[in-house]
Amino acid sequence: MKYSLFYSEVSRGLALRSFAGIVDRSTIKRSFEASSFKDAVNKAEEIWKEIEDNPRIPVIIIEHLEEPYFTSMNNSLYEMQRIVQGNIDIVNCPDLKDIDIICNDEGKLFRLPLNRSLTSEDQVYDVIAGNMILAASDEEGNTIGLSKEQIIRSYKFFQEPEIFVVNDIKEEIEVLNCTLEMARIMKMNFIPNVSLNN
Repeated sequence: MKYSLFYSEVSRGLALRSFAGIVDRSTIKRSFEASSFKDAVNKAEEIWKEIEDNPRIPVIIIEHLEEPYFTSMNNSLYEMQRIVQGNIDIVNCPDLKDIDIICNDEGKLFRLPLNRSLTSEDQVYDVIAGNMILAASDEEGNTIGLSKEQIIRSYKFFQEPEIFVVNDIKEEIEVLNCTLEMARIMKMNFIPNVSLNN
């Protein structure tokens, strides 16, 4: 499969995504073939070592209706707030025990687009609104980068975009998987990823 390193405006650095998942091909810096996402991560890290010399932490960033991408970011509160577009909250998903989800604390209040659902034993218990950063924590609770194993696992877990059907009367949210192709069509035509069902 073909993968590409591209310049991400969100992380302000190089990011890795499948070639097919990149809409603006002018942002591509280097493309290569890899047999799996894990092999692509290894290749990307080799290329980053050649190019970048400032200390950044490896993370996954997920924007709504997009494929997650592997990138690195400056480990600062300012940078996290910039990416999630507001005050941060750090939540955990029981199905991804050792991975922190950094998101906008008031994402739903400010009506940011619903992004991905959080599950426990395959049951949806919450939905993240706005951009998400996936990172880890050390024993003191400080944010650190993801290990390779965590990168692969979290990418696979959140790989498919999701569409949400909301029933305000019953206060229920139904989650539907969405292909990258369908997500791209929705974004190009400004179709919201939330359907209200009253």
